[in-house]
Amino acid sequence: MRIIYITGCLPYGPAEAFLVDEIREMLRGNQVLVVPRSPGKLGRHGACLAPYTRRENLFSLQVLKHALGVLLSKPRRVVAAAQVLLRSRSVGVALRNVAVLPKALWLAALATQWKADHIHCHWAGTTATMAMIASELSGVPWSLTAHRSDIVSNNLLAEKARSATLVRTISEDGRTMMIARGVKPDAKLQVLPMGVRIPNVIRLNRPEPAVVLCPADLLEVKGHRFLFQAWKLLIKQDITAQLWL
Repeated sequence: MRIIYITGCLPYGPAEAFLVDEIREMLRGNQVLVVPRSPGKLGRHGACLAPYTRRENLFSLQVLKHALGVLLSKPRRVVAAAQVLLRSRSVGVALRNVAVLPKALWLAALATQWKADHIHCHWAGTTATMAMIASELSGVPWSLTAHRSDIVSNNLLAEKARSATLVRTISEDGRTMMIARGVKPDAKLQVLPMGVRIPNVIRLNRPEPAVVLCPADLLEVKGHRFLFQAWKLLIKQDITAQLWL
């Protein structure tokens, strides 16, 4: 299967390290082309994906050239797609969607030229906007993975859910939040948590001192305050333990 995988910036930039293992698994038995919406400098954690990546800046000459070609060949469909973007709940969201429209048109041309079977994107914001428009213009089906902040921003979630073949959330809470924002709780809305590679050999010996690792953004919603409260209880019994954030 030939799959275009849209990211925010991966493998360029410091973010989205948690997508690497998933994409590597998709490469087993599939042809995958990673397309970052806003590529920066090549990130260390994503270097292994560079050979499978098509890098184009948001407003590169190639993007604008192919976008113009799609506009001239399918003007009515492009205008209809653009009108959907203007239904965004705020002017700011609408402007962000319009900003990725040229790259969405470029992506439609890429999907056709590369003979993609499917387009999948992470994040329900502007990356999903790109995928939805590209799918509409190329005829290639698409799906999305929603996380959390992108659900809260509610960038045309209901419209995107109707257009996509699969809407994935990474938690039950995410699914509940999607439904609260107008996404139908049908068979297309599925919960599939993020996965990681498990080493063949797991060391069971306890490190000295004991180390607790919490990989998460320092946001209030993550609940670090509960971790700190529990930590106070723990260090009363083991003052050598370490907490890594």
